[in-house]
Amino acid sequence: MRMIRMTQRALRVLIGGLRGMLGGTLALALLLSGCSDSDPPAGDAGVVARDARTAADAAVGNPYNTVTAVTAFHDGKTLVMAGSNIPTHPQGADENMNLGTATQCLHKVTMKLNAGPQLVVTTELGTLNGAPTADSVGTCDRTTVFGAPLTFTTSALLIENVAADGSCFDLRATYTGFAQEGRGAIAADGRSARYELYIAGVATGHRCADGPLGSKTVKLAGNPVTGDSVGTFVLQQ
Repeated sequence: MRMIRMTQRALRVLIGGLRGMLGGTLALALLLSGCSDSDPPAGDAGVVARDARTAADAAVGNPYNTVTAVTAFHDGKTLVMAGSNIPTHPQGADENMNLGTATQCLHKVTMKLNAGPQLVVTTELGTLNGAPTADSVGTCDRTTVFGAPLTFTTSALLIENVAADGSCFDLRATYTGFAQEGRGAIAADGRSARYELYIAGVATGHRCADGPLGSKTVKLAGNPVTGDSVGTFVLQQ
């Protein structure tokens, strides 16, 4: 049984932030993060594989190494995160934990990247089984959709602090009533992007200056995030 290793206070802060940004609706899983152009291995093997791909991108020369290049990528494309590309801890919250309306069990997240740039994010929730009460832990069924899709559109998108080797950039996505911020990276071939976002004002240690995507530097309300909060969005042809 996997639990978020957080104090009750930190957990309440996280849940409050997730619920607050949704105005009481079911949880958003913008959860941006990622791995590769194909489904990655699970657990530690997946983290090692992501690190290897990042190093490979740097070795061949990643063209997404300026604000202009990263901004241009976020224009007119559709990216999808599904299956094993979904991290175990979207936004730092265990996908198997019952957090009420803030539960982070996901089926699929689709991002439409418009000029501006502007993100239109549509989230389809998965089904959490075996966790009937608040803070109990069950099993997230990512294959079975729960409820209607949720759609959110950014009012602003800030990209900055792009690494010279294309391995990381800082991102802040602002929506009506809430914002998310963290770090991202685009694969050198432009076929996928990785994102690691958290609720603004709750997380620390989640920027490129703190380390590459997936670094064990993130804290929520002062408590370390122990699970994987990095997932992959694959470009749709």
